[in-house]
Amino acid sequence: MLRPLKWIKWILVLVLVVVVGGAVVAVLTTRPGLNDAKDRVDARWGDLRPSLVARYAALTPVEQALVTAGGPDRSVTRDLRDELTRWKSLAAQSGSDADPGAEAAAANALEALARRTRANMAAGKLAGNQAIAAALQGFDTKLPAPANAVSAYNQAVRSYQHDRSGSVRSAVASVLGYSERPQLIVG
Repeated sequence: MLRPLKWIKWILVLVLVVVVGGAVVAVLTTRPGLNDAKDRVDARWGDLRPSLVARYAALTPVEQALVTAGGPDRSVTRDLRDELTRWKSLAAQSGSDADPGAEAAAANALEALARRTRANMAAGKLAGNQAIAAALQGFDTKLPAPANAVSAYNQAVRSYQHDRSGSVRSAVASVLGYSERPQLIVG
């Protein structure tokens, strides 16, 4: 007959084996789906990326018009300048070295800054500034292409986010480095 201390020892060993085995099974069953979903997001971003590079290049004249209008120290001007610098650094990476997650976050920040600039034009010292209005109009003509690229990318992101949610999948995703991807909000 085993003494109680030996029983506890064997139970702990058995629990450890079950936990480690469960973790291995979770990783082996979750990783392929996460990898496929991430690859779909990256492929959709690759379709969208060239038109976004052109779209955000059109924000440089907006930033220049803001500076000319006497607002080089305005928060929207500084923020736009900083975010354009960040975007250009990210966009300079080749397709295989690109970081779609960081690029999508930067793209959303640039879209938000364009909206903020429009709001500043509607009221305040920038109201009626034709140079800024013309620069924003130039930006607005550079739409992401193809037409359904943004919705296809966002659908891939939603699917990826679903695949990485849940207690087990979420834990595996974070351990293996499958970080969240933002949806793209244009306009």
